[in-house]
Amino acid sequence: MSCVERMPCGGDVVGTWAAVSCRLTVSGEVNVSEYGLGCASAPVTGSVEVTGTLTVHPDGSLSDNTVTTGEGVFELDAECLAAAGLVTCDTVGPPLLTLGYASITCVESESYGCTCRTTVDQRGRIAFVSPDVSTSGTYATADERLVTSASGADTEYTYCAEGNTLTLYLESLSRTGRVTGPIVLVKQ
Repeated sequence: MSCVERMPCGGDVVGTWAAVSCRLTVSGEVNVSEYGLGCASAPVTGSVEVTGTLTVHPDGSLSDNTVTTGEGVFELDAECLAAAGLVTCDTVGPPLLTLGYASITCVESESYGCTCRTTVDQRGRIAFVSPDVSTSGTYATADERLVTSASGADTEYTYCAEGNTLTLYLESLSRTGRVTGPIVLVKQ
């Protein structure tokens, strides 16, 4: 099974679906507005992939046994750090783990203030990097959209369930950037 893009078409999502390891692109901005830095966001690049299974039950519940893994890089410019006072690259990283990263290492950069390298290793909330994750929840479908709800948070996808293939596109924007590309799952 390949990572082929499909137009959203809706369809029946009930069943157990196994993820095909498609590489998804992470881009946009990391939201750092709550960390006392002199900037609200920083540009990010990277990629993630999803493995594992998603089971969607007829009663409106779901079991999300997917694992999202990957890496990213974002830059904090010198002005961002200077406005925050005594912040250094080695001290700025640890608080940013609360964005949902498994690890983060920030080092001084010649072209920026800090280059921060991140890793993601998250169970549940398929492809959406967040500290608020759960492996169970509920779902609703309408107008070619699938909305999952877990831990008090909604995640929205456009989707196409056709034959034995479910293709999801993450529409919700994470604080760690925008994830694009098809999340392809095969019915078990």
